[in-house]
Amino acid sequence: MEFCVKIVLFLSAIVFCVPTDTEAKRVYKILEGDNLLVICKVPDDVNNLHLFWTKNDTKSSYHQDGDRLEILNIGSKAHGDYICYGSNTSLPEPDTNGSCVIDVITVDVQYAARIESFNVSPYVLMENQTFSVSCDMEGNPPPNWTIRNRDTGLAWMNALHAGADTTLTSPPALCEYTGYWECTGYNALSDGVNVTRGHQVTINCSPRPVYQRNKYTVTSFTDRVAFLVMDLLGHPAPNFTWSRDDGLNFTSSVEQHDFENTTILEIKSVSIPDFGNYTLKMENVYGTYIAHYQLKANGKPEAPTNIQFSHVTDTSVTIRWTPGYDMGSKQHFIIMKLYEGTNRSGMLSSYIYCPYVNLRRNQTCTYTVDYLYSDTQYNLTVAAENEKGFLTLSKESIRFKTNEAQPEAEEDSSTMTSLVFGLALGILGSLVFLAFIVYLVKYRHYKTSYEVEKTHKIYDDKVEKLNVSNT
Repeated sequence: MEFCVKIVLFLSAIVFCVPTDTEAKRVYKILEGDNLLVICKVPDDVNNLHLFWTKNDTKSSYHQDGDRLEILNIGSKAHGDYICYGSNTSLPEPDTNGSCVIDVITVDVQYAARIESFNVSPYVLMENQTFSVSCDMEGNPPPNWTIRNRDTGLAWMNALHAGADTTLTSPPALCEYTGYWECTGYNALSDGVNVTRGHQVTINCSPRPVYQRNKYTVTSFTDRVAFLVMDLLGHPAPNFTWSRDDGLNFTSSVEQHDFENTTILEIKSVSIPDFGNYTLKMENVYGTYIAHYQLKANGKPEAPTNIQFSHVTDTSVTIRWTPGYDMGSKQHFIIMKLYEGTNRSGMLSSYIYCPYVNLRRNQTCTYTVDYLYSDTQYNLTVAAENEKGFLTLSKESIRFKTNEAQPEAEEDSSTMTSLVFGLALGILGSLVFLAFIVYLVKYRHYKTSYEVEKTHKIYDDKVEKLNVSNT
């Protein structure tokens, strides 16, 4: 009898395990916060086993009795493999030799990207020192994430579909590293919203402009608002001093607005004296930076003023005027004829160029208009046009009447009389001269004949006397 009992006890200690294909694991995808219920898949020919579940083959850290694996409000830490064991004992920690694998499943807990930890150290430092950024980014599916300076866009690390606990150390810090450093990322369950943790990092440094953000030449029309803006880096925040290069004071429409990393010179209503060059001085305990700006004019030139006339003849008039500012583009002028009772006008001159008009020195232009009609009423003005194609017509005009011209008949009669008188004098002078010539010729001929006759008479007398003496 005692022998039989021992045989029964021996047989009851034997567990008949059926080989299980552990590579063909069932996978259960479940969202964090949902409930999980899985039944251990026991072969039909295996009976009278005590079943229990463990996680990742760690029987001592996780143990759930029965064929049901039930996890309520499942969390991300529940992700992993679960093993269903069969055993002939109900001990809380059964011996491995006394149990065998019945079923294996994989629980894939999916959850939105999140940051478990984040740290920046130190977050206030001097230029050329270093600092570190630590970030532990998790998520399933694995997130896309980066460590970057949100203010400048400088990125140290970009990770695609990865989760990791990462610590990065900066190179020697530049002033441009100042900003909000963050660890940010997302995955398919983030609903399009990044999860982000960050901290402000401040680099003590002298003031300087933010690279390629500032515009140092600003163009504006008159009566508009204009801004001269400086976006800068520098800590502590510097003092700002704006000034004009010509030494003049700002006009009443100029206001200065200062912020920690920005200073703005606002011209609320631009007038001609506002155009010119400006200087900004930025200074803190670590250094000084000077920037130069230019406010350039655009638009129509100023209208000519002080239009006057003089030296009116029957065909011409001389006009004088004072040019206005050319709005930064070389200007020329045109004499315009205004037609009474209409808005029409016509050009009476080609382009007229005067010396370059200085912003703060009045000059006078003078031009003589020719080929006017005599005894005619005129209404003239002056237009200014610059090389940008903007044209301005003066609001002033001059009215005058050209002189009467002398009648053409009187002029012809006088001319004819002069011609006849001149011709008569010419003929008379010619006759007198001719008579004088004839007189000279006759006188010389007479004198010559007399001398010949006298010579002949003397010769004859001599011959006669010679003949008498011979007798």
